Amino acid sequence: MKLYDIDLSVLDHLFLETPAPRAPAKRKCKEDAQRWTTWFPAQPGFGLREYASGRKIYIAECPTPTGRRTITIGNANVLDRRTALNIARRCIYYSEGSANPADERKRIRRTPMFQDYLNDYWAVMYPQWKPASQHTEDKYRRLYLADAFLDKGVDEITYNDVAKWMVEKTRKGSPGAVNRAFQRLKAALRKAEDWGYRPEASNPCRGVKANPRRKVERFLNEQEFARLGGAIRESSISRPMHNAALLLLLLTGCRKEEIIGLTWGEVKGARIYLDDTKTGARVVHLCSQAQGILSGLKRGKPTDRVFKGQYGGGISTDDYWKRIRDDAKLGKVRIHDIRHSYASLAARKSLPLPTIQRLLGHASIDSTARYTHFDDEHLKGVGQKISDLIESAMAGARS
Repeated sequence: MKLYDIDLSVLDHLFLETPAPRAPAKRKCKEDAQRWTTWFPAQPGFGLREYASGRKIYIAECPTPTGRRTITIGNANVLDRRTALNIARRCIYYSEGSANPADERKRIRRTPMFQDYLNDYWAVMYPQWKPASQHTEDKYRRLYLADAFLDKGVDEITYNDVAKWMVEKTRKGSPGAVNRAFQRLKAALRKAEDWGYRPEASNPCRGVKANPRRKVERFLNEQEFARLGGAIRESSISRPMHNAALLLLLLTGCRKEEIIGLTWGEVKGARIYLDDTKTGARVVHLCSQAQGILSGLKRGKPTDRVFKGQYGGGISTDDYWKRIRDDAKLGKVRIHDIRHSYASLAARKSLPLPTIQRLLGHASIDSTARYTHFDDEHLKGVGQKISDLIESAMAGARS
């Protein structure tokens, strides 16, 4: 049995739920005139050692590959019995397979509670994240991790704990969002191993299944583009800024946050220079139509948003997009599906994948390949053409 396979939560009813009585059942073992030990039967191996001088310490007898080893937990005048019992419990049950229980005791003593560890982890990792990522990471922490494993040390979290967390969060929220939070939890606990808070290869997320992903192959066909264009034209007067932002998304294939967060300092002639995107800095080449949209807007300071909201910040496109897609009868198409559509149209025009990769700003060509889906009607047409060619060739062979 590995150390990290032991689920110590089954012992909690013995030690943690009921406060230790003042005079527990015990047996004394007088070792010599200078010291004697009181053993607590609720946890074999856990005892209170008293000396003739009046000194009292909690101890634990832990199994080792060569026998047993007695280790000191701490001064009984400083530690309360509940804390000492918890440390002893972990030392005893973690010591199987551990060469030196004393080393394990030191690790346990300096191991923080999960939420305290999360504070330390955030302090170290936060400066390494991009500004946009910092906002995203904070959101996932606030929604999914801030109330997780409140009574657990970072080394006490088990497979069962993580699996239970997955079920509870999925019941309350989006399965996809929980999957993304799960990846962040997994990374944090992996770092706990690197920092010596957990044994090597003990990540409790290992083996926990993520929620099934909903396969999304959705992009707009020509008829849907036509209806979308009509809906945008009808809204051009009431929501001109939102209208311009949506058109720029359609004409560039950019991510929503790249356009909504665009500043005038990033717009230079026929190019947009983005310093901070999901995959790093990149250049977006603007077609003449996109240049026309930007030239029709009042240019501000370099730090001003191109698509400025009522109070100077960025605009919100969520409600606007829902109304536009309903007017265009597009169903539950997401605004990100515009980007899918851009990539698919490029693929249908036989553009090489590396070219599409640069247009979309993907770090990996595998990411680009995932976007280049074809709608059923297009596949049906291609299949018909291939069948016609085969049939024609076979007919020629018969003649």
